[in-house]
Amino acid sequence: MKLDEKFKCQKCAHCCSTLQLEEDAGLFPGYFNSAYILHCCKPSLTLFDWEAKEMAEEAEKEGIKLKMTPYKLVYDTNSKTAIILQYALAHNVCPFLKFNACSIYAKRPLICRLFPPNARGITSGTITLNCSSCPYDMKHNDWEESAKLNLEPKAMIKKIHERYGEIFEAEVEYEIMSKQITDWINMLILKGVISPAKGFEPKVLLKMASESQIVPLSMFFKAMIPQKADEMDKLIEDARQLVHGKKFLEEAEKQAF
Repeated sequence: MKLDEKFKCQKCAHCCSTLQLEEDAGLFPGYFNSAYILHCCKPSLTLFDWEAKEMAEEAEKEGIKLKMTPYKLVYDTNSKTAIILQYALAHNVCPFLKFNACSIYAKRPLICRLFPPNARGITSGTITLNCSSCPYDMKHNDWEESAKLNLEPKAMIKKIHERYGEIFEAEVEYEIMSKQITDWINMLILKGVISPAKGFEPKVLLKMASESQIVPLSMFFKAMIPQKADEMDKLIEDARQLVHGKKFLEEAEKQAF
């Protein structure tokens, strides 16, 4: 069974050269699972705001013309500020792809580190498995064959972890940090620092955001709640080391959900 085989990247660069997903663009902008987090565009290659900053710095060093666009934002009606939670790379082929290799491999973002497994919902106690676009990864029939084993969640997680190793740890880390940025926004709301726009037609809110001050979440959060700045920096640094993803998987593989 293919799930029992270790995944090995074939360095075909397919994942770096087909970034624009073929989802229905009519869905965007829109709200998904939130009344106030606006998804501005198709996801493509998504970056947390601190990753976007680092990529911009690397692009400047290499003389690369990098194009990014806001992917997720919250509009604060108090300060008339668009708080950017994540960005999307506005390229079909990654500009850091050189001779079929990543020129910033050691500093590549989580979204690159987690490819190709397409397992979602791990941290919420459910597992949704889908085929990735990697031509060398498991296909639909492979996942179907794996599902027929009727493994309990912890056993399936262990098998996926064994197949993908650190790649799967990055996938779980991405889930954890995606929830974390929502938690930071909720903290700003609970403390009365921001009043998020709700009920606006998505295109109207996107236009409002484009005409307003734009600030990355991490910068805004640390300026508004400075006593939490060191904690935020520590969480971000731990995310780079996949600390949360590794710990979660270690615990999940020990006990049933």
